[in-house]
Amino acid sequence: MDEREDTQEAAPAGGGVMPITDTDFPIVGLGASAGGLEAFGAFFSNLPADTGMAFVLVQHLDPGHASNMVELLKRYTPMPVLEATHAIAIKPNHAYMIPPNKGMTLAGRTLQLAEQAGHPGIARSIDVFFRSLAEELQERAIAIILSGTGTDGTLGAKAVKAGLGFVLVQEPETARYDGMPRAAIAAGVADVVLPAEKLAAKLIDYVRQTYGAPAEKRHRAVEAATGAMQRIFAVIRTRTRHDFSKYKPSTLKRRIERRMSVHQIENTEDYIRLLQENPQEVETLVKDFLINVTSFFRDPEAFAALAGHLQEMINRKVKDEDRSFRVWVVGCSTGEEAYSLAILLQELMERLQTYFDWQIFATDLDPEAIETARHGAYPESISTEVSPERLKKFFKSRDGRYLVSPEIREKVIFSLHDITGAPPFSRLDLLSARNLLIYLNSETQKKLIPLFHYSLNNGGILFLGTAETIGEFTDYFSIVDRKWRIYEARKQGPPPAVTMPQSVAPPVSGLPPPAAGVVYAAAELHEAERDLLKALPPSVLIDEAGQVLYVHGDTWKFLQLAEGKLTNSIMDMAREGVRATLVNAVHEVLTKGETAVREGARSRINGDTLKVRITVKPVRMTPQGPRRLAVVFEDVREPKKRRQRGLSQEAEGRIKELEQELQFTRENLRRTVEELETANEELRSANEEYQSTNEELHSANEELETSREELQSVNEELLTVNAEHQKKIEELSTSNDDMQNLLNSTTVATIFLDEELRIKRFTAAATDILNVIERDLGRPFSHITSNLKVENPSAAARKVLDNLVPFIQEVETLDGRWYSLRIHPYRTRENSIAGIVMSFVDINEQKQLQEEQRKIIDTIKESVLVLDTSLKITSANQAFYRIFQMSSAEAEGKHLSEISKKLDLPQLHALAESARDEDAGIADLVIECELPRIGRRRLRLNGHRLHVAASHRQKVLLVMEDVTEELKKPKKRQ
Repeated sequence: MDEREDTQEAAPAGGGVMPITDTDFPIVGLGASAGGLEAFGAFFSNLPADTGMAFVLVQHLDPGHASNMVELLKRYTPMPVLEATHAIAIKPNHAYMIPPNKGMTLAGRTLQLAEQAGHPGIARSIDVFFRSLAEELQERAIAIILSGTGTDGTLGAKAVKAGLGFVLVQEPETARYDGMPRAAIAAGVADVVLPAEKLAAKLIDYVRQTYGAPAEKRHRAVEAATGAMQRIFAVIRTRTRHDFSKYKPSTLKRRIERRMSVHQIENTEDYIRLLQENPQEVETLVKDFLINVTSFFRDPEAFAALAGHLQEMINRKVKDEDRSFRVWVVGCSTGEEAYSLAILLQELMERLQTYFDWQIFATDLDPEAIETARHGAYPESISTEVSPERLKKFFKSRDGRYLVSPEIREKVIFSLHDITGAPPFSRLDLLSARNLLIYLNSETQKKLIPLFHYSLNNGGILFLGTAETIGEFTDYFSIVDRKWRIYEARKQGPPPAVTMPQSVAPPVSGLPPPAAGVVYAAAELHEAERDLLKALPPSVLIDEAGQVLYVHGDTWKFLQLAEGKLTNSIMDMAREGVRATLVNAVHEVLTKGETAVREGARSRINGDTLKVRITVKPVRMTPQGPRRLAVVFEDVREPKKRRQRGLSQEAEGRIKELEQELQFTRENLRRTVEELETANEELRSANEEYQSTNEELHSANEELETSREELQSVNEELLTVNAEHQKKIEELSTSNDDMQNLLNSTTVATIFLDEELRIKRFTAAATDILNVIERDLGRPFSHITSNLKVENPSAAARKVLDNLVPFIQEVETLDGRWYSLRIHPYRTRENSIAGIVMSFVDINEQKQLQEEQRKIIDTIKESVLVLDTSLKITSANQAFYRIFQMSSAEAEGKHLSEISKKLDLPQLHALAESARDEDAGIADLVIECELPRIGRRRLRLNGHRLHVAASHRQKVLLVMEDVTEELKKPKKRQ
């Protein structure tokens, strides 16, 4: 069943899922390949630690390297996770991981390890473990298939499902690699399909229902509900036409219990109600009833024994010049048994160098299994069942699957067929019904063995399973191989009584499912219908294509099974002398829509002639649905008539018979001519359409060829681009390493902000200025406090981001250190703005030096000025402010000409504009000028050019000495 609905949450850790015992606790097998770690993590992260279960993990691991899966898995579960060792005892609430290059099986409650069989690249370790899990635990086996490539696990899951175990599969859409989940779902073995994180809760729910009190209560309810079983069979028969009342009740009861456990139902009445309301559950239950357990060359020794007896039979047939060989495989499931016999026969023909016209008919009740068999595509895991020589010769590998070769596929015909409700094949040389009888009750087995005897030729071989026998019918078969249950049919004496199977009426389409409590009424109605039908002549219900839908009464006088491929067409089954009349009558009804009656048809049986009246009635002729016809056969006894004189009674009968046949021939000929004319017109029209289609196909083929070339070119380009990207990744990785090392080693405090001014990265030195830690990555910068005496510089950062103008400011920290705060836009390689770079350059030493220099200059008695290249005052010493009676606010930024026009000297301009390497200056230049506030003064000027390295700017240092009083004094004599 494919369940994709939401499940309840798992019980919290510590709550306990079920009572734990040392001898009876669930063992869960988990299989995964590529993407397995992610799937395991999702599963165990949602699983409590005390579930009472043990978990065995089978992962495809690299055989050449040690695995660290155990350490990785410990991150997802508090349970102990161990690497499996040989003969380790399994404990509940533990997880065990398969070691690399080992195969693992379950024996009792211990794990057995062995060297990996076969090539390491063809991993089958999951199948191997799941099969051992199924053999040891039967209906208590639980298998989970998770992410992975290939098909490993599918065959093992089939074995678990066959033993009534529980199979959970990860939803392919959620798996990193969906090969293994899809293979399991396609094989029809999945009971639950959910994402990995939801499988844990579903598993816990199932275990709660399967172990302990709910399971015991459910088992007692099913065992006591004999009437409920019949009602369940009635619901299935109504919906699917399959009658399971002939199967062993014990087998079916266990499967019903299992379905009830999946739905957490404890009462059979509730489950019957579910079946009546949910057609999907009916189909799922039927699939559980139909046990599709098979494999290629199952029991190789049995096939070897069979090959020897078949070789003797073929040699006998060659001597008798009988070149035909017919085989029927009953209950063929998905076709492995039928194809195995086909390969065996082909090998025998080649070995004996003889040719036979051989055919295998393979039938089963399950339409999905038949469809799988017809495709002839099987997972790669069949390599464990089929030898490499046979794989190479009879299979083709394509897209991770093995396809049966056309020469073998053409020899096997698959068909839906119910051995308990449909006529058998006949004239068979080999009938294989392995492991079929063990699921049927004893009464049905006693009916089938004579039926098999009827189907086989004298000397034909009956091939049964090792647990099956022919029972009391030892007089009709010889034992060829007692161990492998190979028998030979004997037909010298009278045959056993054969009861031909009766068809089950098909479900009526368009009607709603029966409501609860109506099943008994329906059964009584069928009983009344059967009583009524007994009074009617033999009849057949057919559709407009002539396919038989229902048969009433004994029609063997008028119909017989056609030779060759099984057919359901009434035209092919009609006896000689009946077919032409029947075809004519059916055609008239389909054309006119009225009842057609044909007298005088003669059915020839073993040389005798029987006169038949055929009546064809329209049963359903509405255009909305399929048309159906009822064909009624009546045995007409002719009254004795007086013979014409001169003619014997035999001659009269012969003449009348010839006249009637002539009339029938004329009608058939006329109808055939009309049909041929219509067919010719249709063929001409079809031929024109085919020609047009052929031209379109040619055009499409040319387009596909062009597309293929384009795709090849694109593929080459992609390979080139991929190589370039790989190189870029390596370069980026190197650059990233360089950047990381640079950031770790730099002493410049730097912080990177995104466009929202959120912190992206910062250097270690930034933590001395800003209160930022690793967890602050992604936080807004405005939330961060700092050790600065100024406010958080986020406003300045926002301004820089808006106008893209860098910001520079000297800032002081609370502990008295000075930094140059520089904020610049963060530019990408494409010159787009992606945030802000904020750096704090340590200028504390420069500040201290500047302070020391300022103190030295302030001790000088002369006025000292620092001018920019435009002769504006940038700074001055205290002597200047005192002598010129000005404050720093009044002086700084003023041009010298604003103090006195006499100071605007060409020599100063020349000094400011001189090159860096020129030796320029002013020495002892005396000028007289009028100064505000102090009057007329004589000044001696000395000037030098300065170069500020930090800012790469030119400055002028000007020293002015007041010499007014000095020049007034008389000069001393030398």
